[in-house]
Amino acid sequence: MGTQTGVSESEGKLRFRTGAAMLARLGSEQLRDEVTAVIELVKNAYDADATSVHVELRQTEQGQILRIQDNGTGMTEEDLHSKWAFLATENKISEDRSPRLRRKRLGQKGVGRFAAEKLGHELVLRTRAIGESRVLQVRFNWDELNGERELNEYDFPIKRKPPDAFEPDHGTRLDIRRLRINWNKQRAEKLRAQLATLIDPEAAATDFKILFVTPWQELNGALESPLLGNETHGVKFEIDGNGRETTTISCGGKPIRDSKQSEPPAFGPIRGTLRYFGQGLKKTERGRGGDPDLDWNMGVRIFRDGCRVRPYGEPGPEGDWLGIYRTRFQKGSRFKLNPNYLEGAIHVSKDGNPRLRDTTSREGLDANECYSAFVEYAQSKVAMLSDLIRERGGSGGTIPNAGEIQEGS
Repeated sequence: MGTQTGVSESEGKLRFRTGAAMLARLGSEQLRDEVTAVIELVKNAYDADATSVHVELRQTEQGQILRIQDNGTGMTEEDLHSKWAFLATENKISEDRSPRLRRKRLGQKGVGRFAAEKLGHELVLRTRAIGESRVLQVRFNWDELNGERELNEYDFPIKRKPPDAFEPDHGTRLDIRRLRINWNKQRAEKLRAQLATLIDPEAAATDFKILFVTPWQELNGALESPLLGNETHGVKFEIDGNGRETTTISCGGKPIRDSKQSEPPAFGPIRGTLRYFGQGLKKTERGRGGDPDLDWNMGVRIFRDGCRVRPYGEPGPEGDWLGIYRTRFQKGSRFKLNPNYLEGAIHVSKDGNPRLRDTTSREGLDANECYSAFVEYAQSKVAMLSDLIRERGGSGGTIPNAGEIQEGS
């Protein structure tokens, strides 16, 4: 057969295009709920080296407004173009620590900037970089974005404005208007409880404060981590990357410490604290507005680089990552304690635990083999606490004969 003639070859080019509906895909459809969206915006303030952030729910004649204002580094016009408006930019990966306070960045997937779309139909962004005398302001009306058009067809004018009297010298303010849900007191209480547990509860002092302001005076003020040290039983543990493990138990008397050598953990080095309130919780210690059996202050939470990873430790099935509620009444269960009186924090880091990765939605960790090993290890420590409670009773007392736990170096 001869070679076909008369047919010329040509080379085309294919480029990806982004529809304007992508913002909704990454906002309303990607984030689990409105509380998650607010938390993502607060994390952005943390990444911007803010030392304080105000979360304010305002009632106006035009309806509710959610305002999130921080005193971080703010953004220049170049930052707005190259970072804020650049979808899936790599800047938080290549620059994984904040420039001033050298914080390990909490955000890497670019979800936070779309959280405003999840919360409301309109956004007014005001930002002022350090050393600038003017504020940059951009207005967004998400309803104007037509899914049939490409996102880059839309222009959002940047205006230079004088600062308001109450604005800090630098930072970013988000005014989210025409909110998608009505924020009643119950929802505000839930948000407050979640923000109060966002920062590491073991930190004696923190350089990041959250101020909560709502129409309900009893909810307002600077947020603090609850439950400050009146537990009856406790287990602290730490294992390094080489498998060197230290465990300390306490039950009213002198703590007993044990050290041993284990296999290097596949999940990397971690440390944690489990606390049990065997005499119950005082009313002032319970989560605001909650049933004591579904207390927002309780649960074993995970903190990465000082900030909480949700949904671990929340009430309900999603937060029961250790299976305590599901298995405690089953025959042969390792957990013979009241989970409503259990509180804990387990600490990991992006550098030390790279295989404990975020899911794409930033809600939880990938369920890989390392995560399974991590869960099993944490369960063994809860079982140790459960044994301690069973031996000495739920109300505390002196430390029992610890069996395998001996004083060590």
